[in-house]
Amino acid sequence: MTRVRTGARVPPGGSTHLAPGVVSETLDEGRIVIFTFADAAILTVEAAVEALGDLMRRCDEAGWPLRVLLDLSQPDVILTPYARERATALTRAYPRLRGRVALLAQEGTPVAHQVARVLRSTLYQYRERSLFFHREQALDWLRAQPEREPFS
Repeated sequence: MTRVRTGARVPPGGSTHLAPGVVSETLDEGRIVIFTFADAAILTVEAAVEALGDLMRRCDEAGWPLRVLLDLSQPDVILTPYARERATALTRAYPRLRGRVALLAQEGTPVAHQVARVLRSTLYQYRERSLFFHREQALDWLRAQPEREPFS
């Protein structure tokens, strides 16, 4: 399969359309990055994966914790097998990189159930992850105390 290269990058400040189905936004002087998804089309997923990978690399090189909100709360977002596969591969990147990843979904939706199931069933020891149904709660969690110590 050919990988699509979109050239998408998360700018250090402000917001930008990475692809037709995803917008990135930075808060708190760039310490928190939000990716808001309108769909999970292949181009959307590839743009987000490229931008997230670049963000993770920059945080890892600088020794900064990753603080990301993935907003999956739009009604047209469906987690396709392709999106799940690419997300799984990305979560294993940069195992030294610590931080938090908040996932936002509408309560009771198929996306919320899929995310909850993945969070419960996947052994994951890198960054903290949590599902939220309210944006402000997710942002409060991202702004809270530093992440837990990694497992031995």
